Amino acid sequence: MRDRTLISTVALLLLGGLLAAAGCAGTGGNGVTSDIPPTDVKGKKFLDGRLELSDMHWPEEADREGRFTLANVSEDDLKLLNVQIVYYFETPKEAVEKFGSEKAEQSVSVYRGQQIVVAATPKTDREIRSINITVEFMKRVATAARTWDAGDPPRVVPGTTFLDGRLECVEIQNALTGTPPAIRYRILNLTSAAIEDVRYSVVLVRLRDGQVTETRWLPTDGFGPGQEQWIEPDLTDLEPDFYVAILLFRQQI
Repeated sequence: MRDRTLISTVALLLLGGLLAAAGCAGTGGNGVTSDIPPTDVKGKKFLDGRLELSDMHWPEEADREGRFTLANVSEDDLKLLNVQIVYYFETPKEAVEKFGSEKAEQSVSVYRGQQIVVAATPKTDREIRSINITVEFMKRVATAARTWDAGDPPRVVPGTTFLDGRLECVEIQNALTGTPPAIRYRILNLTSAAIEDVRYSVVLVRLRDGQVTETRWLPTDGFGPGQEQWIEPDLTDLEPDFYVAILLFRQQI
């Protein structure tokens, strides 16, 4: 896997009455325009052609869950990917000004020959006008805890944040070289709203050879407004060693 961040986007944009009146549809660059439901987006590629949108289910009144099938069509394992899904409720320009949008992010790996389904259900029952999907490689940067900088002036240095800055890692207890290895994270909800339906996993990159281990996804208890919670991944069968530990969160919207 290359260290630099690679970003590809497939934008499914409905241009509304103007496009319909003109009787046309357009494509260009990384985007594609389509009627609802879209019919011409299967086969669109991400990550220099290595990942393909092989199927999708557009959220409908009877089934509001959007489901997006991503297939690894390369000869490589595609590890540590961040998939972002944004639902817009009007044309993109109007959505920002009037109707807003909803965003979901998931961290996944898609191994050679594998396909996965990424799902996201919008909270609102308003008609969805467009969907934007972005896939990028995550940076292999270790999750950091909140620290204190005694400089002039002294200040608190925030820890790694997650879910658009709503959660912060404020403390880490690391015993990955112990027997058995273990690591714990104290996570703080920085907002005044509850954050529900959150799951977590940890990716561990062994320093001596770059071997990547991913823990299974586990549910949290949810985060109340301003609430802290300790989370501890399942490190069963992990060999004690020195690792870069990357904490991942995903939330079903």
